[in-house]
Amino acid sequence: MSTAASSASQAQPPSRSLELSPSPDSQVAYSTQQVVALQSVLRETCATSKMHKHDNYYFDDGNIVFEVEGILYRLHRSILERHSPVFRELFMVPLPDGSNEGMSDWNPVVLEGIDPKGFTRLISLLYPQTLGDCNVATADEWMSIFDQAERWQMGYLRECALNQLRTTYISPIPKIVFWMRYHLPKTEIIPSLIDLITRPDSLSLSEAYELGLEMLVKLAHARDIARDNGLCPRSTGFSVKRDEALARIVHKVFFSQESTFHTLTPC
Repeated sequence: MSTAASSASQAQPPSRSLELSPSPDSQVAYSTQQVVALQSVLRETCATSKMHKHDNYYFDDGNIVFEVEGILYRLHRSILERHSPVFRELFMVPLPDGSNEGMSDWNPVVLEGIDPKGFTRLISLLYPQTLGDCNVATADEWMSIFDQAERWQMGYLRECALNQLRTTYISPIPKIVFWMRYHLPKTEIIPSLIDLITRPDSLSLSEAYELGLEMLVKLAHARDIARDNGLCPRSTGFSVKRDEALARIVHKVFFSQESTFHTLTPC
């Protein structure tokens, strides 16, 4: 080899791949430790190849890495601990010896069963692009933020989302389902229930499935009472007396202790 070629060879940067030197006993066999190390590198490489960093919420100076459905978030423990007792307790749990979970992209804290869009919206409120700015606009977005705030016990953001939902129009069925799921004040869905009782069209199959059997039975019962009293279908215009009568029917059928239904009666 010429001097120039030798110099060029020496100038090459060191390889970042794992070096596996042959064992003394064989030129093709490797030690168990080397094989285990190689397998670990391959697993980490395969795992990270399927993930990507979030464009806005992967901070180089962050000190905790989360993975949500293949998206990596590098955040700050202090911010999460300040707003969420769930995160605070999570970070207090000591890691097993030798574990570096959450310390690198290769071994993030995996958040199972979390909607990445909802999680991103929640993080956007903790890390606003512009101080005091909020890019959340629709009812669906506020619902997803409420869900995440409820999950992580972020009380302030939960109330913020709920206040927005109270002042935003939501179609009757999604509102009823959401309010019942999170055990929100039942009186706040009385107008939505009245809309369903008095609407001229029947429920579709998908709407019926979304509401569930018990709600369907109660809706049918309330509709029968309203029809017997000449309140259904709802006529155009506004009548305080009619709406008050419908509200009383809703309260009696849906919220009174005596209104419990046993929908499946043995023959």
